[in-house]
Amino acid sequence: MPVPITEAHILELFFQAIFYGMHVITAGYCVQALTYTRNGWKNWQDVHWTMLAVSLALILNSTFGLILGLVQILQAFVFSIDSLGPAGVFADISNWLDIAKTISVQLQTMIGDSMLIYRCWIIYSRSWRIVALPFLLWLACLGASIWVIVVEATLRSSALISARQLQPAGSTFWAISPALNILTTGLLVKRILMVDRSNRRYSVGSSRAQSKVNTSLQIIVRIIVESGLLYTTVAFINFIAWIVRDNLALYVVSGIEVQIVGISFNMIIIRSTALSQQETKVSVPLSPMRFTPSNATTPTLMSTPQQTMCSKSEGPVVESRDYADDTPDGHEQP
Repeated sequence: MPVPITEAHILELFFQAIFYGMHVITAGYCVQALTYTRNGWKNWQDVHWTMLAVSLALILNSTFGLILGLVQILQAFVFSIDSLGPAGVFADISNWLDIAKTISVQLQTMIGDSMLIYRCWIIYSRSWRIVALPFLLWLACLGASIWVIVVEATLRSSALISARQLQPAGSTFWAISPALNILTTGLLVKRILMVDRSNRRYSVGSSRAQSKVNTSLQIIVRIIVESGLLYTTVAFINFIAWIVRDNLALYVVSGIEVQIVGISFNMIIIRSTALSQQETKVSVPLSPMRFTPSNATTPTLMSTPQQTMCSKSEGPVVESRDYADDTPDGHEQP
């Protein structure tokens, strides 16, 4: 039995509010990780302003989306109860509230996807060739997003978000976004594991002992995969909801998606910062990876000036620095 549109909107706001609370908490810890250390506040030169700006933009946009949902509920059940009624308010998806909510959801997703591309660009020594395909997919997402907004704004009739006219545009957007996420996450993981294998090959010490423990880079890979999996799973469920045109799933999952993007982004920064603070007893501390090209063929991790180089480099070099500031990008990130 289909869920009435009024109940779908109420459930959307309910679940969005729950995940918004999680988003607020992670945003607070993320800001702390980017601006504060055990020794006090960071110098403004040491703050990763790009990551800080993105984290704040994500929480502000999710707050905007939650407010829009609340205003729409009030309009349906309080301000227009004697005229259109709740069903009449929710049935017109061409009103400014529905359009603004759609923009909020898609903007949040586009920001999250762009940060994944940015991290790939950084970790591959700012190689445009590597991010060419992800960037083209991002542009396709942008085109599909504009398509959704234009169709929704011009329907001018009683229709729901699951309307037949919106399905091609919506399903296209939510098909490309998970594909982009999987591609960029895979590129990040591949690069980090390549560096990790090189470090293990040339590091001094017992290879048998090293094989029994996870390196910092392997833990970073796990952090990236876990956050990416959370983000991709919700986006894929959204895609399925568009295919089957289920109102309840469309509204609820879209509301959750706005918050999951920010939560995934923040959790990568939070967890990588916590990990870097524990890396005080190893020879090469955890750092956000910054790849710089060289004449070598093997990626090598260079230590800080106070440390010795692990091996003679014959390829791209990874220099270490405060991981909390760069990890989410250059290695996220989430």
